[in-house]
Amino acid sequence: MGGGNPPIGVYPCKGGGPNDYVYIYTSRANPEHWTRLLKVMGREDLIGDKRYDDPDARNATARGGPMRSFPNGLANTTRLKPVSWVSLATIPAGAVMDTANLGPKNVRRPWPFVKRCTIPRSATTS
Repeated sequence: MGGGNPPIGVYPCKGGGPNDYVYIYTSRANPEHWTRLLKVMGREDLIGDKRYDDPDARNATARGGPMRSFPNGLANTTRLKPVSWVSLATIPAGAVMDTANLGPKNVRRPWPFVKRCTIPRSATTS
């Protein structure tokens, strides 16, 4: 899911619900994303490994490579923690959410894109 530049995908997290996933995107235009993700995963030993040097090589070996075990590390944590870890490494990531997750009762901080507005009522209604 997400294209041909691995690792791009949606990974399951603790909870098992329909939104308990994190989306991670490593850019073909920024090869440092892969290096940073390996550090987040605690797999510095794979930095420079020829099997994963470029996106095509990672794609060819993805099923047996380091991303195979990555979801196992997420299984014991909620979706917001890995987003924080990966985002702090300046890799695009986000928690899967629906409109119910974005409501004021479920959000710890206000979302900048959710605005309150007053809609004027007309004097006459039909």
